[in-house]
Amino acid sequence: MNKETLRRNKLFALLETEDDYKPASYFSKLLNVSEKTLYSDINYLNETFSKYDIFVEKTPRRGIILIGKSNQIELYKRNNKLFKPEEKYSPKNRQRTIVRKIILEDEIVNYEILEEQLFISNTVLRNDLTTIRKFFSSRNVEFVCDSNEFYIKGMENDIQNAYKSFEIDGFKKNGLTTLDEYICEAEKIFIHPIVDISKRIIDNCFYHAKRDIGQSYVTSLFLALCILLTRVKNNHHFIKKVENFAFQNIEKMETYMMALNISAMVNSSLGIMLIDKDIEFLSELLLGHGIEPTVNKELLNDLYIKSVSQIVEKMSKTLKVDLTDDERLHEALLAHIIPMIYRLKNGFTVKNPLLDSIKRQYLVMFTLTWYVAAVFENLFNVTLNDDEVSFLTIHFQVAFDKKIKPKNILIVCPKGLATSELVYSQVKDILPATDHIEVVTIDQVLDNDISDVEFIISLVEKEKFANVDKKVFYVSPLITQQELNEITNYYGSINEQLRSLRNIGKKDLVELTNYLRDDFLFWKYDFNTKEEVLDFLIDKYEKADLVTSSFRESIYAREEEGTTSMYTGVAMPHASSSTVKKTLLSIMTLKKSVKWKENDVNTIIMIALAEEDVTEVKSIISKLYDLIETKDETNMLIKIDSTEQFAILLQEVNKEEI
Repeated sequence: MNKETLRRNKLFALLETEDDYKPASYFSKLLNVSEKTLYSDINYLNETFSKYDIFVEKTPRRGIILIGKSNQIELYKRNNKLFKPEEKYSPKNRQRTIVRKIILEDEIVNYEILEEQLFISNTVLRNDLTTIRKFFSSRNVEFVCDSNEFYIKGMENDIQNAYKSFEIDGFKKNGLTTLDEYICEAEKIFIHPIVDISKRIIDNCFYHAKRDIGQSYVTSLFLALCILLTRVKNNHHFIKKVENFAFQNIEKMETYMMALNISAMVNSSLGIMLIDKDIEFLSELLLGHGIEPTVNKELLNDLYIKSVSQIVEKMSKTLKVDLTDDERLHEALLAHIIPMIYRLKNGFTVKNPLLDSIKRQYLVMFTLTWYVAAVFENLFNVTLNDDEVSFLTIHFQVAFDKKIKPKNILIVCPKGLATSELVYSQVKDILPATDHIEVVTIDQVLDNDISDVEFIISLVEKEKFANVDKKVFYVSPLITQQELNEITNYYGSINEQLRSLRNIGKKDLVELTNYLRDDFLFWKYDFNTKEEVLDFLIDKYEKADLVTSSFRESIYAREEEGTTSMYTGVAMPHASSSTVKKTLLSIMTLKKSVKWKENDVNTIIMIALAEEDVTEVKSIISKLYDLIETKDETNMLIKIDSTEQFAILLQEVNKEEI
């Protein structure tokens, strides 16, 4: 804002405070300008007043006065963001002005500029800045003031949360509580298009809500949206230095599709582009304010309802856990599949930023979802891809966790996953398959909320955990049987059902032989490409009359829509169960690795699962993953030269487990 505009605004404010005529000399002295400049400013104001029923009257020998109805004056002030001097320049409003300039408007300001704009002394300004610093520093945001520029330092989520608290504090003191009051006040702070679209988002979020959301949640979300969109518009994006735990991420991802849709609406309406981390934060905002995925009843039909009922029933049988009475799961799936079917039929794609994490941490559920999701593919004649399946996986995993109530256990390793694979594998063997066991860094433990973590297993020294209020087991990289026994005994003390919930995988690995044939086990074969491997195996299935003529197409369609390979060097190609006549697994190892999308693969397990055996898919997949989940386990397979050696390996692994 230039000096002329500031001076004219101050003239208007002075005129508004006077109830009677004042001579021109009175105003020119207060503004430190000549009477000629004063009259020029009055003429300018009268031009801007032409849209309103107000004007500045100049009467000879009487002076100058502002004429107009109070509602017109208030309208002019609101449209031009003007306030009475005693309001605008009160300590609280001065502080809000300073904070808004820096956080919302990205203005470059310093002592000199603010003293001039706010008509205050250096001492008063420093007192204001001390108050501001104190407020923000208690919320992990540093308000930096040097001679050349004032600016803020902190994580973007801390900055936005702190600023929201700052504004809400002022709103409450002014008696503002309703959404309409918040919207009216927001018009003075944010640009109108952002206020308008934030209100539309609020309307959309709460229109279909099945339960009442408290007024404080509604107003808080509205203000958070205004702040988020303003900051993103000014190119301030979220950068997460330390990732959440996988079990935390999967909870917030239930609202991710809603956040994606909001992002698209914002981009279309305002041209504001939210990046992935912004969308993740928006998803957290929605979840934190009680928003859940809800279906638009106007788009609902019997086919959608039928498909969701079928897939939930199928997953319940597969998991052997009844999810059919979970209303939230039904609602979330209905809300998801309506736009999903539209996307798939029209060739639109959405990316799940947690895809890799889900496939690593929830691989069994991800694969099960692929199988049961055939319901959607058959009813709607669409082909699902990895991203869409991973979104469906989230809803099933959340529902499953709610039923089973798994424990969250962290393995802390100083050098990442590679050095902790052995510990991870051995710990997973002794704990229930339903628990979430995750390899993390010490930074993740120190920087994340660990209140939902049951206990920690660490390869990191004790000193790092000085301020961690959780049970920690310190183990060696080559974990000993005594260390494993300590973990098992502790787990047993907090869960008497340990024995009944033990991992159903490795202990029963020999049962895999029910789905294997000697002539479908291929050791150390020599192929150059993924396609050569697939064609060889598919030919075998076709010649044995185990599959239909659509099996090959289904295998390749699955490969096209995602990747079936794992970082451990294993690929698990599979087809729709409707293309399989009789269930049979085949295993192949290679002399040299082949490229399988982003992974180098040396072990291939083709899964052909008939419709009649779909309820056994969890048991089969769990056993397979126990066999090839880590590189150490995969390396044991690679060394095998014969089917006899493979049978011995299964027996030995079982002996270790029993």
